[in-house]
Amino acid sequence: MSFELPALPVTDALADLSAALQKHDRVILQAPTGAGKTTLVPLYLLQQNPEGKILMLEPRRIAASSAAIRMAELLNEPVGKTVGYRMQLENRTSRDTRIEVVTEGVLTRMIQEDPELQGISILIFDEFHERSLQADIGLALTLQSQEHYREEPLKLLIMSATLQADELGKALNAPVVISEGFSYPVAINYLSRPLQDRSFHNICREVSSTVIKALHEEPGSMLVFLPGAGEIRQVQTLLEERVQTDNVDLRPLSGELSLAQQRAAIQPAKPGRRKVVLATNIAETSLTIEGIRIVVDSGLTRRAVYDPGMGMTRLETRRLSISSADQRKGRAGRLEEGVCYRLWTESEHQRLEHHETAEIAEADLAPLALELCSWGCSDSSELFWLTPPNSGRYQEALGLLEQLEATARTSSGSLQITAQGLQMAALGTHPRIAHMLLKASERGYLRTGCQLAAILSERDLLSSGKERSANIHHRLNLFDNSSNPKNDKSSLFRARQLVKRWESRLKAKAAPPVEPNSETAGRLLIAAYPDRIAQRRGTTSHYLLRSGQGVELSPEDPLASEEYLVIPALGGASHHRNARVFMACAIDKAIIYDECLADIQEHQETRWDSKAGRVIAAQQDRLGALVLEHQKIPDPDPDTIKRALLDGIRQKGIQCLPWDRESLQLRERLVFLNRFNDRLDDLLPASDEASLLDTMEAWLMPYLDGMTKLEHLKKLSLREALLSRLSWPQQQLLDREAPERWQAPSGSNIRVDYSKPDEPKVSLRLQELFGLLETPVIAFHQQPLTIEMLSPAQRPVQITRDLASFWKNTYQEVKKDLKGRYPKHYWPDDPYSATATHRVRPKV
Repeated sequence: MSFELPALPVTDALADLSAALQKHDRVILQAPTGAGKTTLVPLYLLQQNPEGKILMLEPRRIAASSAAIRMAELLNEPVGKTVGYRMQLENRTSRDTRIEVVTEGVLTRMIQEDPELQGISILIFDEFHERSLQADIGLALTLQSQEHYREEPLKLLIMSATLQADELGKALNAPVVISEGFSYPVAINYLSRPLQDRSFHNICREVSSTVIKALHEEPGSMLVFLPGAGEIRQVQTLLEERVQTDNVDLRPLSGELSLAQQRAAIQPAKPGRRKVVLATNIAETSLTIEGIRIVVDSGLTRRAVYDPGMGMTRLETRRLSISSADQRKGRAGRLEEGVCYRLWTESEHQRLEHHETAEIAEADLAPLALELCSWGCSDSSELFWLTPPNSGRYQEALGLLEQLEATARTSSGSLQITAQGLQMAALGTHPRIAHMLLKASERGYLRTGCQLAAILSERDLLSSGKERSANIHHRLNLFDNSSNPKNDKSSLFRARQLVKRWESRLKAKAAPPVEPNSETAGRLLIAAYPDRIAQRRGTTSHYLLRSGQGVELSPEDPLASEEYLVIPALGGASHHRNARVFMACAIDKAIIYDECLADIQEHQETRWDSKAGRVIAAQQDRLGALVLEHQKIPDPDPDTIKRALLDGIRQKGIQCLPWDRESLQLRERLVFLNRFNDRLDDLLPASDEASLLDTMEAWLMPYLDGMTKLEHLKKLSLREALLSRLSWPQQQLLDREAPERWQAPSGSNIRVDYSKPDEPKVSLRLQELFGLLETPVIAFHQQPLTIEMLSPAQRPVQITRDLASFWKNTYQEVKKDLKGRYPKHYWPDDPYSATATHRVRPKV
């Protein structure tokens, strides 16, 4: 096939590329942004390989259609003849098509249906540095097709501007062809100081101010990079208020727009006008937006990150990588010298990550698991991965497939895809949605199932607004009444197309149609999201998922009064404790029993209820973390009640027991005497707090008959319970070596204080000690008592563990002081021979 190609920067590398593909089955082409690789390489290879068909993958719909349209223009042909494109809901190919540009999911379906990829001679992965999950799946399957299915060689070409080509070349054993390319110089304007606030509204204000500044400082059209559609709408609103729109066109560009809207954004501005394109990272690669010479970069990107703890995918806004920043900057230098305004400082730039994280490292792996099981290889380690999937999350994904009946265990325990699983894989959507579609088809609710699938596959069909409810029925109603001004008409149009597509694929085997009712949507959603059944917590707008994760509705949402929901769409920022509910459907408890009966478990529970402060004995019907039914057990087992009460005591701590003076001292005596266990033939039971809690079944449980509340514990005699652990000889030993009381020379029986185990103490008036020459000793004559001497007014005046030294060295000074304050009391000069007394003076 002969045609003339334009001279673009990549032209100089085309001959080397062709030679490399003749010698090798795998080749890597590294060419900078704007080199022309997306359009020129497939056309050049077609000239060199006139017999085969070339298949090129693009990561996005707009890139696929734009590349095909541009190549067709170079051939002066309509799209669909020599060059065509294929994606979900749109196929512009024919029998004559030799270069077919497809989105990544299309390749996966093609290779699953035909592992040989018959008729394809060259397969091109464009912009592979984006490392989407589908691109990684496609590469893994393609490599196996190359090695095991093809008789004729399948040439594989991987192209990128910022790819780590040398590392990939080594991994694939592929040569690297480098195009030096050419791009015009791009001046970079950094901020002088870092932005302290990168919240939604502040970043939108900063971006809009920078856009206005750039419009005044520089000529030409502008490309503005923002993290998401919400920021695009906000910046557009701010600019419409401040920019003279008589010569400036504001064009949004994001993945949620229709292809027609996206194509309008990349068209050149009309003569005499300037264009400001407000884009997500959809505009980083593969697209040449005519007339752009100014780039304003917010420095932010939004990624879908799967949270295995919550079992959901949430959107996370983060700083972009250096390679993405270079891609964005390069948009300004494709056609002439340009300028790039970056909303970060030069020092911040040096600290950015060099490359984006591969999607496979952060994504929901259920689609990957279904593709591999359909391929006949549930073990992901059997395939080649640049970034292997996380084994734990992959096993979790396999578990979901079993729950969705896509796979089943064989008698040997291996995992195999089921007939239903093959049908699910062929539908080319998420396994959850595919399972729901098949259930809807079986039950005669195909139309409703397809509508729900379309709702969940597209962005929200209702425009944002405070009054918007999460109720999914409001979205279903749009299919019958599209005149509501609050709906997103472009998304609704795509949703209608999806409904037609799925209906046409499934209607041949569908059950006869049944009129849907108010329960239909809830039942079908349970088929897709059995783990997203939620129960309301009290009277709040907070709900508990079956998995145990907390979620919350807006308190103003009418759904917040419903007891049970099934929640297909939830998410939120990573710093929120509870996930936010975006779409939900109210369901009755009876529906849960109908749809999940096999998973509902009857459970008898006797437990301590900390809020009620008592033991609860109940029979429950449970679905995961949800308690569907709860009934009191009339005659619970007494021992089970006691154990639950012990759990409550452990939760509260041992101080919740009724420790009176006698029981507390007994416990302290035991702790004290245990310090001398080396002198005991029969060891005493440990009586510290931790040991008592650990052994309550032995010493406390027998005394809990009839008790269910903390209040009942007041009846306990802890002294009796503690003594029950001691044999009679042990009790006698305790009384002898750690006596409860000590008899003073005055005749008084003084309670011994054992609260400090290493320093047992008695407190008594000094006059009661006269005549006692040595310090009393307990515990096998090893432990002297600490003596706290009191004044007649019971105030401490001296502490000693050496009574003889006190009489000899200190007594006279103490006597002098006390005699002056208490002259009527007995203060003998000779304490050794004086009579001890507990009176003012001893009896004569």
